[in-house]
Amino acid sequence: NGIELQTSAVVSSIINFCIIEYAGGGTNAASIFYAGAPSINISNSIIRLSSKNGINPRISSPRISNTTVRQNAGYGIFADLSLNFTVDSCTISNNTTGGVLIGVNATTVIINSRIDSNGTGIFVSNSASPTIQRNNIRRNNIGIQFTGVGAAQPAIIQDTIINNITWGFLNTSTSTIVV
Repeated sequence: NGIELQTSAVVSSIINFCIIEYAGGGTNAASIFYAGAPSINISNSIIRLSSKNGINPRISSPRISNTTVRQNAGYGIFADLSLNFTVDSCTISNNTTGGVLIGVNATTVIINSRIDSNGTGIFVSNSASPTIQRNNIRRNNIGIQFTGVGAAQPAIIQDTIINNITWGFLNTSTSTIVV
């Protein structure tokens, strides 16, 4: 299976300087799964080779920093219900389905990171308004894909989006996205 962080987790807990690999089985399908846990931060770690997703912050809002999330069979970070997590100075690469999935209505921040060689680099779900700033988004099938726009426009600032195979930026929503 993997590591499941539950509601009873101690708020001051951290995951720091860890290697977590060959996990992700079971019903939660992630190497690290937040099951209503407080926002336990992940830093200076490697999450790799999961049989599904690397990290699923679920409804928590952790800060993931200086961490490599790679070679997972699903998404590197799969945040289907998460609201405000931050990805800072991370490398998210070679994940089969995608690098980061930003959930519905989320205000996620992805900053100073390398999103490289994934299915879709960053997939933005309906009504999300993320901040995507100063990242290198390259060699993915699709660099950034939007399916809908939230109440506020997303902030896509000073990113390098190059050498993506099919699309650098794909907007499949009916809204205009200002980049």
